[in-house]
Order: sequence, then C-alpha cells, then structure tokens
Amino acid sequence: MIYNAVPERFFDPIGPVGEEFFTKNRLESRRFVLLPGGLHYRKNADLVIQAWPVLKERVPDLTLVVSGHCDPRF
Repeated sequence: MIYNAVPERFFDPIGPVGEEFFTKNRLESRRFVLLPGGLHYRKNADLVIQAWPVLKERVPDLTLVVSGHCDPRF
C-alpha cells in the first residue's frame, strides 16, 4: 500500500550529504523544480520540454533539476 503522504523524515533538516549536493550544484539559494526519474516518455518528458520555456519566462530565476536516467531522445 502506498499512502498519500510523506514520512516524517521528509521534514527533517538537510543532512551533510544533502548540503554537499546543494553546494556542488549551486542550488542552496535557488528556486528549482525537481524532476525525479529523468526525462522519459513514461514521465511525460514531452510535456516537460514544452512547459519549461513558459515556466522559465514567468520565473526567470527558476532552475530545472533532472535526476535519474534520461532517454537519449530527450
């Protein structure tokens, strides 16, 4: 069963590994959209690619962070 909520640890402060990731990727003080699972047709990558320019125009300082495997077509 998958519940419609996140575990309590989701609200814990970011640990050292997370801090290192944010620093390495210069995300510590940036607004970003996280796309877990990479760019793949099963993750609706076509819609992401179409929507991103609109989002970027509306929020110029927004960053798209893609994690996971990306299909080479994208």
